[in-house]
Amino acid sequence: MFFYLTKSLVVEPNNDKYRGIYKAIHHIASQVADSNHAMSGDYEVISHFREIFKEDLILGELFNDIYQNFATRGLPSELTFYIEVVVDNPSNRKEGNVYICQKKYLEYSTIDSLIETRVICEDLYDAEFYKHILKWYINDKKSKLNYSFHNQGGGGKNIARTVKEELDKKHITICIVDTDKKYANYIPAKDSTYKKCEPIGKDVEYYNFLPLDVHEIENLIPLNYIDVAFSNYTEENFNDKKNKEAFDFLRKDAENILPYFDYKNGIRKNDELLNNQDYMRFAKLCYKQNPKMLKDFETHLQELDRKGQVYPPLIGGTGTIKMTLNLISNNNCPIPVLLDYQKKNWVRIGQNMLNWCIARNKEAIH
Repeated sequence: MFFYLTKSLVVEPNNDKYRGIYKAIHHIASQVADSNHAMSGDYEVISHFREIFKEDLILGELFNDIYQNFATRGLPSELTFYIEVVVDNPSNRKEGNVYICQKKYLEYSTIDSLIETRVICEDLYDAEFYKHILKWYINDKKSKLNYSFHNQGGGGKNIARTVKEELDKKHITICIVDTDKKYANYIPAKDSTYKKCEPIGKDVEYYNFLPLDVHEIENLIPLNYIDVAFSNYTEENFNDKKNKEAFDFLRKDAENILPYFDYKNGIRKNDELLNNQDYMRFAKLCYKQNPKMLKDFETHLQELDRKGQVYPPLIGGTGTIKMTLNLISNNNCPIPVLLDYQKKNWVRIGQNMLNWCIARNKEAIH
């Protein structure tokens, strides 16, 4: 998170708020020095705390570094959200596309409220992929900004409880979940992870709930990543090759199909499909892309047993995300070729993670 110190924090030592301000700024600056967050401020306040902390070997050098390089240590233009620290009467405002949240210094009277940003996802694998997107976003912006976060796994269905626990501790938190969308106008189920998380923390400014407009994280993986990684990961298994061929036919109408197609399970004959005309139309759209499906869709569906496969998946379980992370970790990733819906989501993820996870560069303070 980026903290901007306002000149309202400059008070004399005999002011009854001086000790509390000193403590709060000490906590913020300590976390910035450890590269967990980032900080700048008005010239007057940076100069003021440079003098106050001049005997501190760590914080003195931090404020001196900001002071000496004030022109380049200011508010990064890439951010669309940051926190201003004020003495009293906090208010929020928007300037252009930037949302500024003001918080009283008393909010930071304990160091625990300033620990490294928590990123909560449904699986630990997810945050690693979102980190890859954040790196892409920073590079795409031609920026040199740094980031830091703690991967706080949500534990699948327990993600709502994890979010509540982190917010109860006043931890800076971003939660990213998919919406399980099975087709364009799909309404998530009441017991879905998205619906359980949606009402939490709506009035907490340091919390960011980021639902994704796709079925699952797999739908955001670039197709050229899948093409590179698939054969090696599946070891040319015959059934996997057949599934990949069927999946590739869906690319013919990628923007209307691939945001919603279930890479893990494909489409099966069940009550949800049979009782929902929108889902049925989507299943038929997928089926029609495949020239190897010789029967008409209705005949195919009628001949299937319950739970029969209407359209095959790509890879079951976590295979698609695992093979992608292997590709990333081995530095074999090609430049991502993104579909329009993927780029929209990648930009949204990258911007929000940058806002919440920006941190001081880890080089030594001089």
